[in-house]
Amino acid sequence: MRHNYWLHSRRFDLIFFVGPALLSLLLAFPVLLRWLPPLATPLWAWLVLIVGVDVSHVWSSLYRVYLDPDERRRRPFLYYTTPIAVYALSCL
Repeated sequence: MRHNYWLHSRRFDLIFFVGPALLSLLLAFPVLLRWLPPLATPLWAWLVLIVGVDVSHVWSSLYRVYLDPDERRRRPFLYYTTPIAVYALSCL
């Protein structure tokens, strides 16, 4: 049996999931190389992007994975070892 590892299709996933990540890196590249100075984020943008989008994404992911017993039973090794591995790698 051949598994389909794409959420929707290869093209769709690459455009809408990988594409924004690559675009973000491309836009941040001049700042990372110190070609351009970093700009301060206005308070309203921080509230919209971090509080409005990121925080809700984090909590919905936590609920979907860790507070749902069926999902935890589906992939226990992945869900319990990934946070530990990410933490360990971030300490290097």
